[in-house]
Amino acid sequence: MKRLSLSIVALGLLAATPSHALFGLGVNYGHNFADVKSENSTLTAAQLPSYLQSYAQSNSLTNPTLELDREKVSGLQQLGVKAWIDLPFTDLSVDVASNVAWGSYKSEVIFDDGTSDGAHSFSASPSLSTSFPVWGIGKNETPYINLLNDLTLRYTFLKLPPLSPLQPLKISAGAGATLVYGTRVVSKSDVESILSGTAPADLNAATAQKKLSDKIKNNLYTTTWGGHLDLNILLKVPVLPIAVYADGKWYIHTSVSDAASKYPLALSGGLAFSL
Repeated sequence: MKRLSLSIVALGLLAATPSHALFGLGVNYGHNFADVKSENSTLTAAQLPSYLQSYAQSNSLTNPTLELDREKVSGLQQLGVKAWIDLPFTDLSVDVASNVAWGSYKSEVIFDDGTSDGAHSFSASPSLSTSFPVWGIGKNETPYINLLNDLTLRYTFLKLPPLSPLQPLKISAGAGATLVYGTRVVSKSDVESILSGTAPADLNAATAQKKLSDKIKNNLYTTTWGGHLDLNILLKVPVLPIAVYADGKWYIHTSVSDAASKYPLALSGGLAFSL
């Protein structure tokens, strides 16, 4: 009789507890397949950004050049959080997520003054300066970082097992908008944008080197809007307030730089508190 009573209580708990996640808050990790092409290009005097043109004119330089060297980036680490809620009496849900994807590459910007002594030449290598190592970003390398903020509307098109009253596994698809806060790349187009304005008339090579590096670092981040398509698999553990999930997102026009891929795929898996 005691065993029977316990069995009835357990069945009652199962019946009273939703097997699908009405609400969830999770943490996830994955891989973003964004890439940045390598580049080795030289800008002539007429092609120099306005900041360096004024520097060249103030020092009477007639044939300066700017060389841009950048290694490629293949894939990024990705870490994020998400929250979702199921809309009552429908198979729709709203998902809000924020993921940071990061990597790094070696780069150098070299200004050659075009003279034999090179008195006004200098170089700069924008890098992340921290007192501790950052996993995924190489020492003295230029960071490539994207903060992806997603708002997604999803539709659940499959619940498994199909004949089970619990149906703890849901597969859904959706689409939404993405706000990106990311880094530009050391490339011709981005450097032209970053190095706008006029250089001080009394700028020497040592000061120009520091100002160039600081100007790139201080103007490296910018924002853009894009979108995404999403495929989600969610497994809600019955009775327990736990769910595991996997997301596949195809991002559309989410790069802030022309040198980076604008349609990357991101795959991630996570663990959530869910009710």
